[in-house]
Amino acid sequence: MNPPLESMVVSGDPLQYRSRPIVLLVAGEPKTVIRFRYDFLKALVASGYAVYVTTPKMLPDDEAALSGIGVVVIETPIARASITPIHDLRYTHQMFAICRQIKPSLVLAYTMKAVVFGTLAARMARVPAVSSLIPGLGYAFSDIDTGRRHMINYIAKRMYQSAFARSDVVIFQNKDDIDTVVQARLITRDRCRLVDGSGVNIETFPCKPLPDNVMFLVAARLLKSKGVAEFIGAARILKAEVPTVDFVLAGPQDPSPDRVDPNLIDGAVREGVIRYLGNLNDIRQTMEEATVFVLPSYYREGVPRAGLEALSMGRPIIATDMPGCR
Repeated sequence: MNPPLESMVVSGDPLQYRSRPIVLLVAGEPKTVIRFRYDFLKALVASGYAVYVTTPKMLPDDEAALSGIGVVVIETPIARASITPIHDLRYTHQMFAICRQIKPSLVLAYTMKAVVFGTLAARMARVPAVSSLIPGLGYAFSDIDTGRRHMINYIAKRMYQSAFARSDVVIFQNKDDIDTVVQARLITRDRCRLVDGSGVNIETFPCKPLPDNVMFLVAARLLKSKGVAEFIGAARILKAEVPTVDFVLAGPQDPSPDRVDPNLIDGAVREGVIRYLGNLNDIRQTMEEATVFVLPSYYREGVPRAGLEALSMGRPIIATDMPGCR
């Protein structure tokens, strides 16, 4: 017996689906819905669709922002950073129940767990159109030669292969990712689509004059493959030669196996090598204070959103010659 839809909705009007075609966005990370998809969702509503979002627990302000543009938010807990069959089965069942009750015309899923289990639930519920968005292949496909990474890569390939088989089209953000999955025989090229990243609203991130001081900024999740240790190492070398140069790191801790040891960051802060600002909900003031934005990533990015924000605000970028970054 599935719970009524009204009991699962945390914001928005759950009855709007009765009169309009429905798009269901399946998200695995709540903070990305507002930051990366807000304008997209707003445009869908303006085009006459009833729009639902399933996501783990959001901040109340984010729920209110989505409800304010007519989006219905349904809380769906997901074990994003681990393989937990019981939780994954429960998530799939909940997604199936949601699809059966709201009867979407289209399901669009993004982030790995949401893609794998969201597409499974959508197909079980006989949703007419199912698409997946892959905003970067991530840690599993990074050039990190460890036994753990190889194991995760194998599992990720099998999971993606099954999800891609259930997707009518799969949307990628750079050509390298398409080449990688096609060469691995996870999907045929004719079902791949390419977009230039998630985009950025240039009115929200307006161009600003460069400051007089010199400040290098990294804004990223605290993952090893984001190049955090390399940034700290470079800061240590340059600080010894030019002590007045400022090096700033901003970003959230991450539960991934690729996470950075907090002691590395704490030690660099104590030495005066970097400043760590923690997780910023709004990067604009800090970006305005920066001279150069740095992304020393060897993570398989899609097109890094922070890099687009930096360019929109008129900041030069130092980045790696990696998929998505180059």
